[in-house]
Amino acid sequence: MFKCAGCGAELFSSETKFESGSAGELYRAAIAEAVELREDAPRMARTEVTCAAAAPLGSLRRRPGSRGMRYCINSCALDLDRSSH
Repeated sequence: MFKCAGCGAELFSSETKFESGSAGELYRAAIAEAVELREDAPRMARTEVTCAAAAPLGSLRRRPGSRGMRYCINSCALDLDRSSH
């Protein structure tokens, strides 16, 4: 389980991690009640992802060549909890 490095809330299951081959952490799905989505306009045309305690995590982006959305999360914003189920 990946948790918020700030508040400790469970955010993403390791089963939803998408191997992108890039430095960013990508996930197919979040634990719905644990994250909030906010339009980041007018600064940028993107959707910001925060934890429920409002800590910035990254953004929600459309995967190139796909209709699916991906959570693109800063790895510094997460802690891996290997003991969570």
